Amino acid sequence: GDDALLRFVISLFEDHDIAVIGAHHLLPELTADQGVLSGIIPDHAYADINRADHIMSTLSSLDIGQGIVVENGLTLGIETLQGTDALLNFVAQTDDHLRHLNRGILVKRPKLDQDLRVDMPTIGPDTIQAVARAGLSGIVISPNQVILVDRLAIIQLAKDLGLFVAALEIRT
Repeated sequence: GDDALLRFVISLFEDHDIAVIGAHHLLPELTADQGVLSGIIPDHAYADINRADHIMSTLSSLDIGQGIVVENGLTLGIETLQGTDALLNFVAQTDDHLRHLNRGILVKRPKLDQDLRVDMPTIGPDTIQAVARAGLSGIVISPNQVILVDRLAIIQLAKDLGLFVAALEIRT
């Protein structure tokens, strides 16, 4: 997977005494501390967050994806090589009869033990738009481990679209 390849590339630099550091070490404001950035997390979402974290923890060793969509305990999609946009487009195409009135959530996190110096999950305004198109209620990210491209735009757009954005660490 990409994690093994990136670790190899890092080792090539480190073998030549070149330190590799992540953007979040230079610019910690690119990430979010624990807490809710926008909106209110619906009570039903916590069970979906727990379910998503359990699945992601299980799949982590297989080096699969940084995102998952869960709705009412059901997995609607898992991020693969095609990325978050493809995942959310896939979820948006899910037939209504397979969906639940309690809108699902996107959980976007690094894989367990992922080297964040060169491969950190990222969200931006386009992610927020895609979450809305997919009919979800919001997005959960890992505190201090996901880059927010244009934080102010993310927060405002989420408010405008009635979505929540939260940096929570619940992993099971």
